[in-house]
Amino acid sequence: MTHALIASLRAAAGDMTPALARVAEMVLAQPDATLRQSITELAEVSGSSEASVMRFCRDQGFSGFQDFKLALAKELATDERARDSG
Repeated sequence: MTHALIASLRAAAGDMTPALARVAEMVLAQPDATLRQSITELAEVSGSSEASVMRFCRDQGFSGFQDFKLALAKELATDERARDSG
């Protein structure tokens, strides 16, 4: 079971600006909810801006919010399949 994206977020959170750290905290606390949120909704619940969410995604190596959500969805699906088969 791999947690590459989630592990990367946990490791990087301490070095982020306060706004980006709030985005990371929300993603880590509620990854499933993040998949259903728009960039505006994630910005609002994390107390940051849409620009901060985009910067967060790009800092993590993604082209944008949708690319980030796709990677997160793949990781969560892989983890779920591993739990179901184990």
